[in-house]
Amino acid sequence: MADFGTDLCWNKNETILETVTGDDNLIQSVINRLNTTYNELGWIYSAYGCNYRNYLGLKKNNTTLEFIKNSIKKSLEEESRINDYDLELSYIGNDTINVILNIDGTDLEFNLGE
Repeated sequence: MADFGTDLCWNKNETILETVTGDDNLIQSVINRLNTTYNELGWIYSAYGCNYRNYLGLKKNNTTLEFIKNSIKKSLEEESRINDYDLELSYIGNDTINVILNIDGTDLEFNLGE
């Protein structure tokens, strides 16, 4: 596994600022990127964020999942530390999309809520 660097993270349990390194840093970075609306931070970063929220609320079908998947893929292409990945999306219940992202052999699973 590659060295994914170091960044800061907020430890909610201990209410302190800590560092996060390696795989955990990459995971934090991907989640932050996906949870930021595309170009919301355009004054600092270019092409940062993801616009998957544009598709939430649409009819729950495979076409909508493909729109969301393509949006996530476009966002991941901007992350220079990611060389290869597999991405799977599925609905869980009525209001949650499960995202399974395997980055260079690191399994990352999280949910996108509506």
